[in-house]
Amino acid sequence: MSTPDVPYQRATNTDVTLTRQVVAKVHPVRERIGSWQSAAVRLRTHYQFEQTGTVKQRLAHEAHELLQEVIRTSNELTAEAADLPESITNHSRFQDVLRALDSVRATLESFAAPARQPPRH
Repeated sequence: MSTPDVPYQRATNTDVTLTRQVVAKVHPVRERIGSWQSAAVRLRTHYQFEQTGTVKQRLAHEAHELLQEVIRTSNELTAEAADLPESITNHSRFQDVLRALDSVRATLESFAAPARQPPRH
């Protein structure tokens, strides 16, 4: 019922509320995944067609640095998930973000060099 002081507001559907909670949790990561995916593919493609060892080493080092950022973000999200209700962590949007992080990670791991010495530029 609506009064002059309190306008009528329809009850929010529980699915909508759940989706909003999930989006709030994964939004910062989702914003970065696209750039990580494109950077990973660009680095891998350049790496595959590069003939010079020093350039390949530099590309592998860049991939390793990006890989560390992706791993750190994935670990943080996984740690947060331990404290969240299953309704959020089992949601398809949450799972999609985890799969996307795994995909970027796999792409980078396919050619990333462990951080030993930074390559000379």
